[in-house]
Amino acid sequence: MADLQLNNKYTRTITVVPSGSSYTWEGVEETPWISISQVGSSDEWEITVEENNTNASRAQILTVRHGDGSTTAQITVNQAGSDGVNVTPTPTPTTATTISFGAHNMIGCDTPTTDTYTYVDNGAFEVGDSVNGIGDGQYIRVVTAATGSATANIGQKFAIQDEEIMSIGSCENTISFGATGQTACDTPTTGTYTYVDNGPFEVGDTISGIADGQYIRVVTTATGSATANIGQKFAIQDGEIMSIGSCDDQPTPTPTPTQTIMQSPSSSKFVGMPTPTPSPTPSMSVSEQIIR
Repeated sequence: MADLQLNNKYTRTITVVPSGSSYTWEGVEETPWISISQVGSSDEWEITVEENNTNASRAQILTVRHGDGSTTAQITVNQAGSDGVNVTPTPTPTTATTISFGAHNMIGCDTPTTDTYTYVDNGAFEVGDSVNGIGDGQYIRVVTAATGSATANIGQKFAIQDEEIMSIGSCENTISFGATGQTACDTPTTGTYTYVDNGPFEVGDTISGIADGQYIRVVTTATGSATANIGQKFAIQDGEIMSIGSCDDQPTPTPTPTQTIMQSPSSSKFVGMPTPTPSPTPSMSVSEQIIR
């Protein structure tokens, strides 16, 4: 930008995404020779740079910080001593990167967008990254739209716990079971569910949409890593895998307690047991009384 006159005012417009997001200025209060005022209630700001009456040049960086706490844009003001002000061109504010999801636990690939959030784009959106404002709790959600590096995750299924990405997988992976409580290896398929494929399907993983309660079910078909579990028997509690075993496993029968009775060779009595007392033979008598 060309040299500007002393004590000039400059207007800058701040653009934020999503529209209406909050932002703050930094670096103004500690710089008495620069003042900033908002034009009405718009996103236009008037920057006033006072005359430099010294021979020394001075400079200040003004920062605009997005409400997400991490996205920023900067304006650098360089002022020469005694004879002029140089302001660097206004940089384009960094657009907050966004990620959109379908509804909680609706994990079909064609689920519509219901919420959009911001995230810090660190180059690759992956397990361990966080989504700002998504709220506490555990959800499975499909990415329906995104900007920045999360664009590569559109159509994928995320398991989210307290704003943190716990696992990422295809929204098409399924696992099918035989009927509840039927643990035979050849039990037919009665229900198919989806799950987040985070590698090997193991104890602690969850199955979306399975009813609450505790069940034992045999895996009859699967896609993704759960394919390795076909023919295995799962114990499921409230959608979570509690244990995995072979559908051929049978419980070891509990032995029935037995009692050994010994008989003395020289007696018809049983050793160690009291001789039973014979029950009296039932009888009845009637006495005759003659009344004279």
